[in-house]
Amino acid sequence: MEIDPSCANQGGLSALPLEYINLGSSALFPSSPTQIYSSLSLKISPDYSPLQDFTMVAIKNILYFVSAAAAVVIPRDASTIEKDISTIDSNVKSLTNAVNNYNGGGAINAIPIANDESTLDKSIQQGTKDANATSTLSSTDSKAISNAIQSLIPDIEASLKALKSKKADFQADNLESTVESDLKSLKSDTDAFANRLIQIASSDVKSQANKEKTRIDNDFNVCEHFLFSFLPRRFFTVFSAWEGPKHNTRKSAKLTDPLLGRYFRLF
Repeated sequence: MEIDPSCANQGGLSALPLEYINLGSSALFPSSPTQIYSSLSLKISPDYSPLQDFTMVAIKNILYFVSAAAAVVIPRDASTIEKDISTIDSNVKSLTNAVNNYNGGGAINAIPIANDESTLDKSIQQGTKDANATSTLSSTDSKAISNAIQSLIPDIEASLKALKSKKADFQADNLESTVESDLKSLKSDTDAFANRLIQIASSDVKSQANKEKTRIDNDFNVCEHFLFSFLPRRFFTVFSAWEGPKHNTRKSAKLTDPLLGRYFRLF
């Protein structure tokens, strides 16, 4: 690049008028992109636009930013988990209401149950994600979460009880396999959430947290056995043996048949 000597003392290159800037042996600074590339002996497609390059770079930068943001794990804390549990509790109650309002009459009438079950399951999964992003909790925070779970348990049990009350309706509408699948998904995701809460709980709360998980697991198991097993048939089989001298008490039946013992606890 050549500079006209008459402009050397007028503030440097940045102060020069465009007409004093040479790009070649004698060419003045051109006034259009086409002339620039022409003077530099570059071959440019007649359809080329510098905006194309700018657009591609912008898109690449956006994609890179989105990918980087998705990979970032934002730390969570006890208050986030407590909010998750509160959301789960609200969704459990909504599911209970949907089940109570269902009285058979066709699978279409069970759509609100399916919708509320899906919403509940997603909220449980969100709770697990937030718990996974949370480090070990203090004793105070662990106790606060444990108290929240203890308040949640009766609502879970009420929802499972509502499901059991609709067994005949589920059977009439051929929804047993659907309900069973949904129930297993809820139990699996609830276990994942509980396991993570136990993992990050302080040492003085872990025992209580394990007890809460065990109680919830038992509630799910009892509901599943009631809805989807052949317990009534077993009940009558064993019940007929009670008339004999060796099996004349309910206690002995519970001891020899634990699964039957769980059935009796439903009443």
